[in-house]
Amino acid sequence: MLRPLILLLVLVSYALGDKYPTVPIPPQDRVHNATGMQCCYASLETLARYHKIESLYDLTAIYKGTSAPTPICNLLQRRRIPHVCRVPSDDRRKTIAFLQNACYTGYGALVGINGNHACVLVGLDNNTARIISNNNRSKEIQTLPTSKFLDMFHGWAVVIWKGKNVPIVPKPGVRRPVVRRCRE
Repeated sequence: MLRPLILLLVLVSYALGDKYPTVPIPPQDRVHNATGMQCCYASLETLARYHKIESLYDLTAIYKGTSAPTPICNLLQRRRIPHVCRVPSDDRRKTIAFLQNACYTGYGALVGINGNHACVLVGLDNNTARIISNNNRSKEIQTLPTSKFLDMFHGWAVVIWKGKNVPIVPKPGVRRPVVRRCRE
């Protein structure tokens, strides 16, 4: 019932002129990085709560330390969570299109920034990026210039969803980005 409402909000936002709408993650679904070292898990749990993937609601309770792309992808595979991962060695232009599609379709993404932090990307267009940093206790959506975000973004991104089919569809007139499961 919630998914149709979210899609309606995304479509209304698009119709009103916001080319790449913000994924509407409610404040109660935004998870704080309580230890200061569990940003990957807090970001992933935020997305899980938004998508109602209950098998990931325990991440910050179990994992108190740091992580990286391979352990996160292994965790998702062990728990049988459908996901797509982009890694720094992937084509950057395609990864950016992938992120725009993830936000445009209402999924959001865990993104690695500054080489040592992960946050949730909820919007990305040519001018602005919108993120939820789990280090910020207010858990507010922060807006920054796309150029600054792209300088901070180091190429790692993860999108999760509930169900079996890959939900990321291209925008009209845009070719679908190449995506693949996590790999080394």
